[in-house]
This record gives sequence, structure tokens and C-alpha cells, in this order.
Amino acid sequence: MPIQGGSRLGPYKPVLESEHPKSADDWSPDGCFVVYDTGRSGGAAGSTGTQDLWVAPLDGDRKPIPFLVRPFTDVQAQISPDGRWIACSSDESGTPEAYVQDFPKPTGKGQVSTEGGAEPRWRRDGRELFYIAGRELMAADVRTDGAAFHAGVPRVLFEANLDSRTAVRNRYVVSPDGQRFLIIAPAEQACPAGRPQLAVAKPLAARYSKMSSTGKLQPGRAGSASARSPRR
Repeated sequence: MPIQGGSRLGPYKPVLESEHPKSADDWSPDGCFVVYDTGRSGGAAGSTGTQDLWVAPLDGDRKPIPFLVRPFTDVQAQISPDGRWIACSSDESGTPEAYVQDFPKPTGKGQVSTEGGAEPRWRRDGRELFYIAGRELMAADVRTDGAAFHAGVPRVLFEANLDSRTAVRNRYVVSPDGQRFLIIAPAEQACPAGRPQLAVAKPLAARYSKMSSTGKLQPGRAGSASARSPRR
């Protein structure tokens, strides 16, 4: 699992090398850890699940630290802006749902979604969590009281027609204020070679609603991806 850093993006250097496939999920706000999921637990006892979550330190001996190693699929982790929590998708209930766990040790957790949840993302201030449920982009207010985590009732923001041909991670990003979303959407039939497009949520969508795979903004319909108007 290589990384590339520096202001001029210097050469790649390995963070972790092993025989098992890995996917980097997130980088901690302080730059000290990379959270990743892996198809196997590297021989750790108790793991029979499809995916486990591990933490790779970027200093010291860089020995991987198991975070969630259990008989479930735990993926798509993202660390909260204050570095105290991790949001992830887990099928421990039998259906993938969005959860929040303590970090760096998963001593407690709270369930955020109620009818399926994947690809959780934090708002910059850590007071709101977004996730995907089916074809809808959801939001839930969250707060912490000391070591306790509380999540509000989830609400639908809009239908997020994510492109299913891309990897099931990082298919959308949220602006720091939680008001705009950049989404990898399926291409329209007129798009050459059927390439995915990036749909920009309002207010930017009023002028530009699509970004093609060539990287050029192209005019489109305003509101192709709805902004912060929760559906009732």
C-alpha cells in the first residue's frame, strides 16, 4: 500500500507491504495513521469475516494495529475531524449499516443508519454524518458528550444516482459546510464511450452540472444533483 506526499508529490513510498489485498480508507487528521481494510486479517485470531479494519502508523516501527477484526465485513472507514471517532459500514446486523466507533480503540459504538448505510462521510465540524442508503444520500446530526456518541434521526437529502461501475468508496465528497456534494454519476447515453461523469450539486450546478472524464466542466441542467433540501 504506497503513499505519495509532499508539496511536489515526491516518489511513492510503501506504508505497508503484505501478501493480503488492502484498500486505504482514510488518513488521520494529524497525519499519524492510515486506516485501511483488508480481505484477510494477517493471521490474527478471531477473524473469519470478509473485511477487517486495521490502522497503519506512519511513524516508529509502523507495525499494523488491528482495529475491527471480527466475523463481519467492516469497510469504508473515515476518521472524524477531531480524530476521536471512526465512521464505517458494517454488516454485523446482517445488513450493511453506518456505525461510529471510538478511535483509536473501539471501546464503544453507535449506529447511525436505520435502513442500510454505506460510504459514511463527516461534515468538517463533525456535527453531521452523511451516508448512502440504496439510491439516496442521507444525513444525520451527531454530537458527542465526553465519551458518549449520539446520532439524530436520519433524513433523506436527495437521490444520489451513483455510478455502480466504480469502486464502492469515494464516490462522493462533501464540501466543508455540508452544503454541496461532488458525485460520480452514470454517464448519459450521449456521453462518448459511456464514461462516468461528476455531478456537481447546487449552487454550482446552476452554471455547471457535469464534469466529464476529460476533466472539463460542461454546461448542464441546474440541480442535476439536489442540494440541501431534505425530502419530506
